[in-house]
Parts: sequence; C-alpha cells; structure tokens
Amino acid sequence: MAGLFMNPDQYLYFFALVPPEDIQASITRIKEEFKERYNASHALKSPPHITLIPPFEYEKSSEETLINSLDEFSIRETCFQQRLEGFGSFPPRVLFIKVQKNEALKELYFRFRRYMDNALDISSLLRGPSKFSPHMTVAFRDLTRENFYLAKPEYEKKSITFEFETDGISLLRHNRKYWEIIHKSWFKANK
Repeated sequence: MAGLFMNPDQYLYFFALVPPEDIQASITRIKEEFKERYNASHALKSPPHITLIPPFEYEKSSEETLINSLDEFSIRETCFQQRLEGFGSFPPRVLFIKVQKNEALKELYFRFRRYMDNALDISSLLRGPSKFSPHMTVAFRDLTRENFYLAKPEYEKKSITFEFETDGISLLRHNRKYWEIIHKSWFKANK
C-alpha cells in the first residue's frame, strides 16, 4: 500500500461508527473463521465498523483539522441504539453482518456528510461517488468467488444479533499495514 502514496505525508483515513469492545471481539472471531476456513484475512486489517465516510487521502501533518472538525460535529449529537442482525452479501466477494435500518443512523450520516463537506469539502477527497449502504464487513477482497459462493448459503442461514448504543464517531488511519482508530469523538450524551 505504501506505493500508492506519492507524498510520504499522505495517509488514508475514514470515519466510522465502531461498536463496543465486546461486540468487536465477537465480530473479529467471525473474521478469524473466514481466515481459517476460506483463507480470507483482509477484513482483519480493520476493527469492526460501520463506515460513514469511506477512505480518502489526507496529509498527516493536517490530521488535527480532521479531528477538530469531528469533535465540533460530535458534540451536538446524541446517542442512539443500533441493531445488527443476520448476514448479507454483495456478490461476488463481500459477506457482512446486516445493519438494521434505523432512521437515526440515516439522519446522522446525512448530517455528518453535509457538515464535513462544508468544513473540509470532504466529497472532493473521495475516490468516487459515495452511497450509504451501512453494513459490517466480515470478508471481502481476498475472499475468492468460489469461497464466497461456498460461504454465502451457510452464513446467510446463521442467526446473529447484536445491539449497541452509538456513542461517538471514530477516525481511522491506515498505517501502511492496517487500519487503526486514532481518535473517537463522543456524542454529547457521553461528555
């Protein structure tokens, strides 16, 4: 991935909702199943999350601008419950845990996207058009088509449910090997 960056100060970032540690641990175990059974480990390079703004390049020396904008937005937001239930897919390579429809999540996404566009012109930094299809990926990219079609019917029959309180938005940075959470801005209900 280091070869993608012309400027050594450029890093990839994205904004996401990250569930509590106990749910992260459970979902990471599912990702590890895919690594063991299907040789698909790419999803292990990031913590379980719901993407709000997909990856974009930004100068690490200006990272504080991202953090400050995130903090300014989050302080006005309130917590809400989010449910994850069942498995879904985007053929021919992506398997995920379904994020249940939630008006609060949809509204948060549109408010956050509008705010970040006004503050940082974030849309101009994205690699392509962004459509909000909330999900929590457990296998992708290195999951072969053959293994996708083997795993899909098995996982889509499995029952899985998590519920958690969304309490803030996280900023993640790719360190040239994997994604790491570098900052979390808490919603006002958690100040």
